Amino acid sequence: MGRLYNARKNSVGGDRGNQYVAKGQNDPLANTAKTIASDHGTSEKTVKRAGKQAEAIDTKASPALKEAVRNHDVPVSLGAKIGSFPVTD
Repeated sequence: MGRLYNARKNSVGGDRGNQYVAKGQNDPLANTAKTIASDHGTSEKTVKRAGKQAEAIDTKASPALKEAVRNHDVPVSLGAKIGSFPVTD
């Protein structure tokens, strides 16, 4: 769910289209977290937390830890914590 959120989210402000597309002045922009949360039956905050955990694992974790998280051998929350530890030799 976290990787899905990170892949779908837009920069701040979302996709506003262009000036020639008919859209109401006060129509809200789509909220990625809200959409994914309703699809998965959870809250927006849970989706955003999962996105932060997935980002921590993808950027900081070793390949072995990433594989363990993908295989469900290590919980995502624990993998994010372990992945954020400094590497020592």
